[in-house]
Amino acid sequence: MAKIAVLYSGVIFQDIEFSKEKYNNIIDLIPIYDLPTLSLDSYIGLIVPRIADEEFLFREKEIIKDFLNQGKIVCSFVQNFRSWLPGNTLWKKTDLNLKDHRVTFKKKHPIFTGVDEYDLNFKEGVAGFFYRGTIEPPSEAEVIIEDHRGYTVMYIDHHSTKGTILSTAGADLLGYAGSTPSTAQNIGPQLFKWIEDEYEEIQKKRGFM
Repeated sequence: MAKIAVLYSGVIFQDIEFSKEKYNNIIDLIPIYDLPTLSLDSYIGLIVPRIADEEFLFREKEIIKDFLNQGKIVCSFVQNFRSWLPGNTLWKKTDLNLKDHRVTFKKKHPIFTGVDEYDLNFKEGVAGFFYRGTIEPPSEAEVIIEDHRGYTVMYIDHHSTKGTILSTAGADLLGYAGSTPSTAQNIGPQLFKWIEDEYEEIQKKRGFM
């Protein structure tokens, strides 16, 4: 069993992507509707892809909160329209044309080591794939990525729960790179490494270990 779970809402391209050999022994793809009956005790991280059943997550939001309060990590890539994630605000669609979307790193972070901003902004020379909206971060959250107007696209929150929340405005850190060769392909492996390192740090700092 892997240490990180990815919630699966029945979207075929999620099944195709996360069933690839490169994810073997790294993630377990689990049906989202199994959450009420499935034990998450063996997992240190939970990833919610960009497309997920938020109505269901809202109904079962205490499961997410309890998971976090065990000193674990939740990474959400959804365009939130329901308040199921602690401390999170709802997604706001950008008023920009897709071709005008630009993001920048506000703060260095190990998930993006070696990742060129160009490869977040352009995919095969076309802009608009990485994000299409923004979110308002909690007051004490770390903003990692913002758009060129200063609106938040990704933050990390260490304060809303006893765990850590990584939330993006629909920017799917696992699904974005795809098969297009670029520095963005570093994100997935570095995300998994960060989750492991973050979990160990939380457990020690908060006295779980």
